[in-house]
Amino acid sequence: MVPRILIADDHEAVLRAIRTVLECDSRFEVCGSVRNGADALIRAQELHPDVIILDLAMPVMNGFEAARKIAAILPDIPILLYTLTDSPQVRLEAANAGIREVVIKSAGPHLLIGAVEKALR
Repeated sequence: MVPRILIADDHEAVLRAIRTVLECDSRFEVCGSVRNGADALIRAQELHPDVIILDLAMPVMNGFEAARKIAAILPDIPILLYTLTDSPQVRLEAANAGIREVVIKSAGPHLLIGAVEKALR
C-alpha cells in the first residue's frame, strides 16, 4: 500500500509544488491538501494519513498548534514541519509539539522527500 500524505500550507504555490513533487514519486500518494492548521486537524481525523506535512505560519491555527492537537488525537502519525523559519527555538518548539522533523523550504524538495521516507520507517 502506498503511503498517504496530508499537506497543509497557506501559500497556494508552495502547496502545489509540494503536491507535484510528491505525486511525481510513485511511492507516495497525496490524500489531501489544506490551507490552514484548523483544516489540517479536521482532515487528519477524517483521512488518517501516514504522514502529515505542516507549514509553520498559517492562518486560523499555526503549525505548532495544529501539530499539538493532531499528535494528541493521532499520536502514531508522523508530523513534519516544512518552513522558511529555522532556529534552535523553532526546533525546540517543534519537538515539544510532537513534530518529528523540521525541513527548511529553502533547502529544496529533495530534503522533504528524505524526511518523508525517514518518517515512514
